[in-house]
Amino acid sequence: MNRFYPQCIVPSIFLLIFGTGCQAPDSEAPEAPEMEFSTEEVSDFMDSFHAALAAGDSVTVASMFAEEVDIVEGGNVQSRLEYFSGHFRGDAGFLSALERESVFFTARNRGNTVVVISTSRLTGMRGDREINMISAETAVLGRRGDGWMILSLHWSSGRR
Repeated sequence: MNRFYPQCIVPSIFLLIFGTGCQAPDSEAPEAPEMEFSTEEVSDFMDSFHAALAAGDSVTVASMFAEEVDIVEGGNVQSRLEYFSGHFRGDAGFLSALERESVFFTARNRGNTVVVISTSRLTGMRGDREINMISAETAVLGRRGDGWMILSLHWSSGRR
């Protein structure tokens, strides 16, 4: 049997299959059209959210969440129902006792959503414990009518 055939045909087939139509794109894939939004409008929405949360206003906070919101906090992912069944009361009590100072805020368009990244300094007394911490928050917002809703929310914090 001729040994030339297998040695020549396998690379030829490989090139034929994988070498055609496999060229680098001239540019990246087209992006989704950007949503129009005002950073001030988004900042006001998030300030209202934080105020309602600190006030323990579950009706207002719930109205700001999408039905299928994901809330990530303390290493756990919670649904809307799980959050209001437990962690909400603790968050509200904690935030109501503290002063919140915005340190950093940005809102960026990501196609049909807006991603908000912010940090805040939280200070005050919680019982007999002095609190001085930085809280980081990432919120993904979507449009609802002429307003906003929170699709996903992630909190993390560190002591100062």
